[in-house]
Amino acid sequence: DRMYSFHSLETREAVAQQRHTKALSTAEAEAIHLQQLQREAEMQQQMADAKRNREAQRRTRAAEIANSRAPAPHGTCADTIQEQHMAVCGKPEGSSTPVEHGSDTVGSQLGYDATEGTTEKDG
Repeated sequence: DRMYSFHSLETREAVAQQRHTKALSTAEAEAIHLQQLQREAEMQQQMADAKRNREAQRRTRAAEIANSRAPAPHGTCADTIQEQHMAVCGKPEGSSTPVEHGSDTVGSQLGYDATEGTTEKDG
């Protein structure tokens, strides 16, 4: 204040006003900067969340694909295939005794003779 002692009261008030304005503008600039930093942090968080979500979706999809390719559990398709085989051949699939196919079975419709192991067309 000694420096301004020779200035008029109006000049000192003007200098005080400038300092006040400068302090306000500095505080405002700091607030704006903090807001920008906060927005950047939020954007980075959103990007990280989106990346995590995409990765989780990818893992879920991969698990769904793997599960769809896995062998069926007991009591599902495998039993249905076995039932179909029993209906056509009269014996379980993989049975050690040869199955005699009658004229009304799928094997005879295709031209196979189970006792010979050849087709009728082969002779």
